[in-house]
Amino acid sequence: MSPAPRGAIPLGGGCLLPLPAGTRMLGGYRASSTVTTSSGQSASSSASAVLIEAEIPLDREPYECLVEVVLAWTGQDTLTARDLEQIALQLTGHARAVASDVRRRADQLPKDSGPKALADVVLREAEGRLSVPIEGTVRCVQNRARLVRALYERLDHLEAARPQAV
Repeated sequence: MSPAPRGAIPLGGGCLLPLPAGTRMLGGYRASSTVTTSSGQSASSSASAVLIEAEIPLDREPYECLVEVVLAWTGQDTLTARDLEQIALQLTGHARAVASDVRRRADQLPKDSGPKALADVVLREAEGRLSVPIEGTVRCVQNRARLVRALYERLDHLEAARPQAV
């Protein structure tokens, strides 16, 4: 097996977890050049918020692969707690991005729409699950992976319910 490319954590099953730009692994620990803004957000979080608001399509394939691999874990994996925290952070950030997309799509539907009501339920649940602090455990990472999967399922349903332009 060849080593993982620089800036990625190997997850098995051919999947790699890409690390955010400006992040490097030092002896198994994450070192980041992220700075805190005056509003208290990290610069990388601020950049993510700008991309979400710009309605740039999500790069879905790597995260679907990550979700599949994470949910297949049996507890025998050799990732460190720090690696698990990093994966949970990646999934959390992506879940927030997908939730934003779900919200945007749901807001385009009529208020009395069934798909909109279901999206609101999923978004409330996602908000609650994302408020739980991240832990460096397989259980935590798998819970975040399940959330990403559920949000993508709701996004797909909203796409199908979207009124077609004439």
